[in-house]
Amino acid sequence: MFKYEEVLKKIKKLEKASIKLGLNRTKKLLNFLFNPEKKIKFIHIAGTNAKTSTASMLSSVLVAAGFRTGCLISPFVSDFRETMTVNKKNISKKEIVMLWGKIENFLKNEKDCITKFEVLTCIAFKWFAEKECDVVVLETGLGGRLDSTNVIDTPLISVITSISLDHTEILGKTLKKISREKCGIIKHFGTTVLYPEQDYLVFEEIKKICNKNKNKLTIPKIDDFNILKTNLRGTNFKFKNKEYFLPLLGKHQIKNVSVVFEVLKELKNKNFKITHKNIQDGLKNTKVPARLEIVKNSPLVILDGAHNPDSVAALAYFIKDYLKKKRIFALFSMLKRKDCQTSLKKISKLLDGIVITSIKKGLSYELEELSNFVKKTEVKIILEEKNLKKALKNATDLCNENDVLIIFGSFYLARKIKRIINKNAD
Repeated sequence: MFKYEEVLKKIKKLEKASIKLGLNRTKKLLNFLFNPEKKIKFIHIAGTNAKTSTASMLSSVLVAAGFRTGCLISPFVSDFRETMTVNKKNISKKEIVMLWGKIENFLKNEKDCITKFEVLTCIAFKWFAEKECDVVVLETGLGGRLDSTNVIDTPLISVITSISLDHTEILGKTLKKISREKCGIIKHFGTTVLYPEQDYLVFEEIKKICNKNKNKLTIPKIDDFNILKTNLRGTNFKFKNKEYFLPLLGKHQIKNVSVVFEVLKELKNKNFKITHKNIQDGLKNTKVPARLEIVKNSPLVILDGAHNPDSVAALAYFIKDYLKKKRIFALFSMLKRKDCQTSLKKISKLLDGIVITSIKKGLSYELEELSNFVKKTEVKIILEEKNLKKALKNATDLCNENDVLIIFGSFYLARKIKRIINKNAD
């Protein structure tokens, strides 16, 4: 029997396999595991932004309604085990070891190098089946059509969140091509729920794909949701004369909530019993790390995984709405494949200074590259620091108790920051 630390090292070795879209490797491993995905009902979620927030809210409501609910999300922030949960509890170390033991021989004999995400997807499906989940909320890793999660049959509901340009080197350089890839999760004779604000080209492509696959397409009406109060604790809102509280920060989360409500309506049509109180309880207990997460109060330090122009724009709107008349400093880094220049332009006018750092050689932009991007904007570079621990300390030291530090640019950055914070807390 392996130890957990040994299995962790073996899983990490799989990261050496580059991103490889395609379903064959996943299908072969699932077939070896006797196809656990055939025993599960899914809500499948694809999109550029808001997938994890939407998945987390849905999962929390379904748990509150008494359904044994699995959830697969990515990326993780603190511990990779948080990517797969049942009833909001991470898979245990013991279960990871046992499930790894079931696939070890397959991996040794498999010539086509399988990726880490493909293995974790299969482990999750096997675990969800063993746990006899009533429903699994399933987030795609990258794209949709050829993403390893897309081995499933027609889900209960396909969900398409906000779509914009990202991963263009893999998914295509136009919104139409990206939409086509994301909408690969739309299967024959299903139901599709679509995020309420999309580019016209995106909407037309999704509508065409739904018609081709004979799907019922439903879009929430954002005007049905009225914000009553919003602050750094969360948002109180009203829907059809009933009040709710959501602890996730940012007015943009109400658009994600509208998608959740539309999915819940369709689930009710499929005989899922979900009450108003279930929805209230589920929403108020939703937690999503590194999405406008307050990690320190004095000075206020906010950790956000914004890593593309649209998500950075949402972060900028948050600053305008919630942090008026405050000095805003930033700690920033970004992966090489991301649109750094456009992202910085979305937020630079709101920043009083920026500290830049490099997350990992070869993976993220180097300091010199980041510096060149920043110099094309209006924000002043306060410090360039490779050592992340020093960068965080210096960025925090810039702030007095009334200032705000925003840490953004990458989930890899968020992950490393979380580790530093957790170590300091021990």
